[in-house]
Amino acid sequence: MRKIIDLLGYGLLAALFYLFVCVATFVAGMKLFAHPAIAWAAGAACVLLAMPLLFRRRWIAGGALCAGAVSIGMFFPNIRGFESYVREGAMKGLLGLMRGQVNEAWAKTGGFPQNLTLQPDQAVRIPEHGFHREIEIADFNASVPNPPPGTYLLLSADAQDSEPFFQAPGGRLAYRILDAQSHELSSGAVRVSIPAGFRPDTGALTYAPKLGLVFINCTHKTRQREEPWWIY
Repeated sequence: MRKIIDLLGYGLLAALFYLFVCVATFVAGMKLFAHPAIAWAAGAACVLLAMPLLFRRRWIAGGALCAGAVSIGMFFPNIRGFESYVREGAMKGLLGLMRGQVNEAWAKTGGFPQNLTLQPDQAVRIPEHGFHREIEIADFNASVPNPPPGTYLLLSADAQDSEPFFQAPGGRLAYRILDAQSHELSSGAVRVSIPAGFRPDTGALTYAPKLGLVFINCTHKTRQREEPWWIY
């Protein structure tokens, strides 16, 4: 009877520790871009606790922790996929929110705001660049058609260009003019000048107040669709 209680005690310890490691792995993965080192650390923690159990011949508890280490490595790609899905969706939502501020200012004043601000809980999060909590201002300029009153001007990267518009000489921006019901009235592409001193590929949210252009200054690709951030 005592052996059974002893066995159950070690088994409960192993189960609780494994549960703790799984939760910690998920939380760390969501906060740290699901870096592969997290899975290695979690697996190592399980193996380290399993070793003294195995030396004490607690085969079931020790073996379960070793199996848990393997399972973390097997399921960590799912955490990585979920993290990128949530993070990249939030990033695209942030882009839409900032562009909504620009369009709202245009509708009210007929001009673009000079600055945009992020809330304390908002940030651009790209694994290759880390966190950016400020918006960079860039003095881009282009001969964009002046939309009639009551309409909206939307600017984006021109999908026909293989290089970022902020790196290729004479890069292009696509424009669309929409009415209040979001019906497209006209569209096209314009050449854009790169301002002096502009730093490409910083990973920051960038705003060009002369054009009302909001984009992510990054050439790295998303994990979900493997498309560069600058085209969004």
